[in-house]
Amino acid sequence: MKSVILLLGCLVLTASLYSQIPSNCSVSPVLREHYDKDVKHLALERIFSQNSPYMDSIEVSQVHQDTIWQSLAAIFNLTNLPQRDSVFENYCIHHQVSRYYFEDLTVKISPNCPWYYNWKDLNIVTGNPFLDSLFNRYGFTMTYYSTGTNWAFFSTSQSINMIALSNLVAAVDYVLNAQATGYMGDGDEIRYSLIGQDAFWEFDLGFGDCPAGCTGDHIFKYQVHPNCSVSFLGTTDYTIPGLQLPYPDNCNISGLGVGDRAEISVKVYPNPTFGNVTIEQEVFPTGQYMIQDTFGQILKKGSMSQSTLVEVEDLPSGIYFFSMFNEKQKFLPVKILKY
Repeated sequence: MKSVILLLGCLVLTASLYSQIPSNCSVSPVLREHYDKDVKHLALERIFSQNSPYMDSIEVSQVHQDTIWQSLAAIFNLTNLPQRDSVFENYCIHHQVSRYYFEDLTVKISPNCPWYYNWKDLNIVTGNPFLDSLFNRYGFTMTYYSTGTNWAFFSTSQSINMIALSNLVAAVDYVLNAQATGYMGDGDEIRYSLIGQDAFWEFDLGFGDCPAGCTGDHIFKYQVHPNCSVSFLGTTDYTIPGLQLPYPDNCNISGLGVGDRAEISVKVYPNPTFGNVTIEQEVFPTGQYMIQDTFGQILKKGSMSQSTLVEVEDLPSGIYFFSMFNEKQKFLPVKILKY
């Protein structure tokens, strides 16, 4: 009985570490623009893992997509959570590891195929109404034709169930084989699962020897509850000794992350950081800098040079703003994420 009580106590303690942060499941246009392929990829993974009837549908099931969109939006809308910025704004993690989502199609035809000479000249038209309507509807273009093997290579920018489409193409007369193909290397990955009514997310930043086989993984974990609140479950690292996190891409898709480095000509690294950061800039040969918290309180000041080490190791985890200024100018602040 005592062991049971101890176990229950551990479970309660563990749960208390991951408080639910209020959020909402409203899907913004920015999120839809940048994560459309990712959501459709994740929807296809669930469809195929469940042997759903939607496996045979070229269009990715909207029902499966909607559930994933709402859950993803709850995380995306946590704009005050530094780890949210790490995923979406700084490291820009997408689902790069193909399993059921493909953008390319390869088709092998017989030598006596009626449209052989068209394809040989990279003319996609076949004269087969069914095949031509498929290629036209889903925006395919022919990228290459191998006269030695009679394999044709096609691609499309539309996000569809390429496996279902390839099965239809394979059943057409004179088609000997049709396969969905795409990027198969290692890299960033997003994992989504449902346990009861709660959604669990893992954003896996792959680094090291990618795409040959990543030697490092830094994983951000979240739990999304039915009321759209979110629990950040921490990070997990799998890496070889001495391998450091890569410099962030800083895509800044919603304008809430680190500023546009090309425009402001400043580099802040590492950002996010567990310790101090280095600022490299050519805007002010001399000047001052300051570090402020989210309430505008000035925490640190110092002198600037082209390369400046800014000590934030002693600051609590959170969001801070770095600004440069001199007697005539003040530089727009850059967000620093401290773990």
